[in-house]
Amino acid sequence: MKKISNFVFWRKPERKAIRFLDVIFALTLAAFNLVMKTKKKAEWDERIIKQSNKQWGDIIECMAIRPMIFIGLALVIGLLPSAAGAKGSPALNACQASLNTCNADLATCEGDLAASDGFVDNGDGTVTDVRSGLMWEMKTGTVGSSVICTSAAVCPDPHNVNNVYDWADTNFAVFVRQLNNTCDGDPTITCDSDPACGVGDCCGFACHRDWRIPEVGREPGSIELEGILSFAQGSCGDGIGACISPVFGPTAASSYWSAMTCALDTSFAFGVSFFNGFVFCNNKFTDFVSARAVR
Repeated sequence: MKKISNFVFWRKPERKAIRFLDVIFALTLAAFNLVMKTKKKAEWDERIIKQSNKQWGDIIECMAIRPMIFIGLALVIGLLPSAAGAKGSPALNACQASLNTCNADLATCEGDLAASDGFVDNGDGTVTDVRSGLMWEMKTGTVGSSVICTSAAVCPDPHNVNNVYDWADTNFAVFVRQLNNTCDGDPTITCDSDPACGVGDCCGFACHRDWRIPEVGREPGSIELEGILSFAQGSCGDGIGACISPVFGPTAASSYWSAMTCALDTSFAFGVSFFNGFVFCNNKFTDFVSARAVR
């Protein structure tokens, strides 16, 4: 600003001065915003802490009250022993007795399961492998001389332990067809002739129509037939008879068919020996071998 005579002249501030003022203003504004944000955050933190303390107080109060309510109700209805020194209410004693019986039954069941190598007799002529979930056919009769089954007329009972088949008759013509297409109560009646199978009966062995010959653990099959071998039983366990749990009923100590064809020669199919536990190939056309179905 200069004074000339009696007049005062204002001069426009320099550009550098304007920039300096802008910087000062921006810094002041930023500091103000920071202070306000800090203040608001502190207020919110205080509100959150108060709310959290209230919630925890409610939880602790609830945890303290609920057990007291339960104990009070239990005393009222007689579930806890009385103050007079009684052993317990009738309801509690009955519950304890039932629990003891249940534990005893469970121990018996576990013992039976261990003794049978993990197989359960279903009471309908079938056995379930609790490990794989497969259901197996039980055999009947007494092990004796083999009977070559070329038709259902020759072997009307498909469960007879002495039945033997060639591979084609086992899988298609005779054995599996008898299981899936005859009445459970009378295998001489076919489902084609009497689909209802009479009152109280059903079509298919054990009321199932998906029975088949098991696989063996050779490509591309799965371990099934050899999975029921027991090397603690029969001739595999320094005894006599078949290498299988007794829960399966009578079993010939010989070979049983699988559904798997031998890759090296398709005229042969795999079988499992229940005499020594070996898996080997039998001729599909000239060998007559036992069969056990699975589903």
